[in-house]
Amino acid sequence: MPPPPETAKALPSTGDHEVRTDLAVAEIYDSYGPHFGNIQATSYLLSKDTSWTTVEAHYAQALQDWNADKRFPPKSGRAAARTWVKGEAVIVVEQFQAGESDVLVVATNTPETR
Repeated sequence: MPPPPETAKALPSTGDHEVRTDLAVAEIYDSYGPHFGNIQATSYLLSKDTSWTTVEAHYAQALQDWNADKRFPPKSGRAAARTWVKGEAVIVVEQFQAGESDVLVVATNTPETR
């Protein structure tokens, strides 16, 4: 999996982001698991000045030879997300605000992409 943007730091295990992040990860598992199997997610804390446009461009550059999955169209707004696929592999990137924190969740089903 491509590394996160430089402004991303490890997400602390506790804080105002906890419940919202857990719900987002559970939603990713529920939405993508039936299509792609075992999904593993990693969560990051973003600096406040990191926009979705920046995050999306970072991953679009890193995943140039991957394709969008039409079953999961990009989302924007309070919870922005984008899905890339390559064969049976998937990478899901989602950014949202949880309490005072800006959170990035990156999920994949393929250990080779990590």
